[in-house]
Amino acid sequence: MSIGNAAKTRKSDAVGKRSSFEIHHVHEVAKGGDIYNVENMLILTPKRHLDIHKGAK
Repeated sequence: MSIGNAAKTRKSDAVGKRSSFEIHHVHEVAKGGDIYNVENMLILTPKRHLDIHKGAK
């Protein structure tokens, strides 16, 4: 990250080539959720982000 790259997750939390942390919008943007409101954002690993979108608890 010291050269300006995005922070990387642990290998066990990466999915394929998705190894950087990702932003998840709590309230979907397509359903009227705010894009730039930090209260509508979570920083997640790719693995957890995909789990949420697949409906995993």
